[in-house]
Amino acid sequence: VAVQVIGDSMHPTIGHEEWLIARHLDDPLRQVREGYVHLLVAQDGVVAKRLFKAPGGTAFLCRSDNETYPPYELPYAEAIQVYLVLGLLSEDLSNKGADIRERLSRVEKDVMALQARFNTR
Repeated sequence: VAVQVIGDSMHPTIGHEEWLIARHLDDPLRQVREGYVHLLVAQDGVVAKRLFKAPGGTAFLCRSDNETYPPYELPYAEAIQVYLVLGLLSEDLSNKGADIRERLSRVEKDVMALQARFNTR
């Protein structure tokens, strides 16, 4: 299936209005790939989340990549369908990691400058 994502709960991995390509899991309890992105169809809609098996063996633990959204449990019985996400179609070809690399580079330079300063004393 192809599903368009609405929202930012999986940002920066998946952006608003990007498309996910996913494969239906016939036996989700056996086939779920913990830590991978899945589509969950439940009574209140469809969500894309990283899935884990929650302690206790009765629910999925659903995690967003956007840390402002807390993890939650969805009982297995409430998961109407589960799909494993195989790919992403995006029109956003920006360099999402550029800002982080630039900041890391500045921190490295600052640390090297501090080391040089303390080594000359």
